[in-house]
Amino acid sequence: MKKIYVDVDDTLILWGIHLTVNLPLVQKLHEGILQNEYDVTVWSGTGTNWAKKWSENLFPDYNLPFGSKEDLYRKVHKDTFAIDDRKQKERNYLKRFKQVFLPEEFIKSPLI
Repeated sequence: MKKIYVDVDDTLILWGIHLTVNLPLVQKLHEGILQNEYDVTVWSGTGTNWAKKWSENLFPDYNLPFGSKEDLYRKVHKDTFAIDDRKQKERNYLKRFKQVFLPEEFIKSPLI
């Protein structure tokens, strides 16, 4: 099972005039969870309750872990993947992950 960290603010919810859900990403993650391929942890930079609530609504049958970016510095294993809206060089904490996917990259190509 591959452990994947997902930034809910940047990838599951797309900012605009209205909040919208990135359904292709959510569907791929949900399928992977159901098939026991992925263990998903959702984090939020703000650590706010709305991010946790959105995550639980998107994955209603999954006991979704939730943490702050500070947690990542202590918990990330070297083989853990991330999904984020920035490339690795743009955010220091992402350098701890084995590979960082943009949402569309994760949807188009499976983890190897």
